[in-house]
Amino acid sequence: MGKVAERARFGFHTGAIAAVLALILTSCAGTPDAQPAADALAAALTSRDFNKVQLRGATARDATLAIGEITEPMGESTWSVGVQAVEEVPESETERRSVTLEVTWDLEHSDEPWTYTTTAALELVDEVWQVDWSPALLHPDLAEGDRLVLRRQLAQRADVLAGDGSPLVTQRPVFRIGIDRTMVEPADQAASA
Repeated sequence: MGKVAERARFGFHTGAIAAVLALILTSCAGTPDAQPAADALAAALTSRDFNKVQLRGATARDATLAIGEITEPMGESTWSVGVQAVEEVPESETERRSVTLEVTWDLEHSDEPWTYTTTAALELVDEVWQVDWSPALLHPDLAEGDRLVLRRQLAQRADVLAGDGSPLVTQRPVFRIGIDRTMVEPADQAASA
């Protein structure tokens, strides 16, 4: 009876070890991490090279050309894209992640960077994270055919004030009145003025 009990105890330990190993292997074979796919997307948006990103709705070449068209009116301005957050999309029928991207522009003629966030949608297809292509990956308000345009806009001139705060010079309509000297005889020019 001692050998039977020893075999049963050994069988129990072997079964417990097998169950723990199965649990570890199952957790290791779970959902792939979406962070590398998000990082690859940020790098692709910065470099305009989408060859290392799995896209849905466009080829790598199409996305590269689209980014070029979208940003061409921005002149010599440059941009960089980083990943701010990768979050699971709750109550989704498929494995999906929402990626918050931070876009920073170094604009021509400006000492201040232009920074904003946009989002990307990732979906797990055949154990590979795929990105839903959209121009909104570069700016949240962009739709197909839209472009980013850089324009300089001068600020409205401020009033020139007197010491008591009253305006000396202010915005107002100005009328310029003159005489076209080619239409008036030289002898009559002074009197006409």
